[in-house]
Amino acid sequence: MGNRLLIWVSSIPRHARRPARLVDPRRHLGPSSPSGRTSAKEAGVAAIEFALLLPVLIAILLGIIDFGFMLYDKAMITNAAREAARAGIVLRSPRLTGAQIQAEATNYCSTFLIRMYGPATCIVTSSNLTAPGSLSNCLNFADRMSVKVTYAYNGPIIGFYNTLVGPIVMGSEAVMRCE
Repeated sequence: MGNRLLIWVSSIPRHARRPARLVDPRRHLGPSSPSGRTSAKEAGVAAIEFALLLPVLIAILLGIIDFGFMLYDKAMITNAAREAARAGIVLRSPRLTGAQIQAEATNYCSTFLIRMYGPATCIVTSSNLTAPGSLSNCLNFADRMSVKVTYAYNGPIIGFYNTLVGPIVMGSEAVMRCE
């Protein structure tokens, strides 16, 4: 038989089988020449297709990374609100003022938020939910204090989106009882 290979299909019933075909193992089935080599024209087409798809693939990759940064920043905003609320409700003498609680959250934001460029600016508000309008956040042990943190996210891919539609504003609120 030499360089030929006998192909036998056993899943077909015996009465429906055609005679065995002899196939040359050197012959490559596909878009190449009978010698098995790819022509220069086909290699050029593959390079053009790759060049057309590369920017799309890079944009998708950067979008995935940017979305991960956005999720991380959302978690850090939640932590900043919780840390500031916790600092405000803990029993100490004298109690923290609203400005000190806001500074606590702002410091947390500036330390842990991921920024590609520029400073991380969080807008922080704290209030006493039990006695609205009071100067102190915790007057009694049963008072509930709220800390809200908002942040406008601006990443590399989302930043392009922000120029078209506007910023993506993320926020978090922590409510705790005073100790």
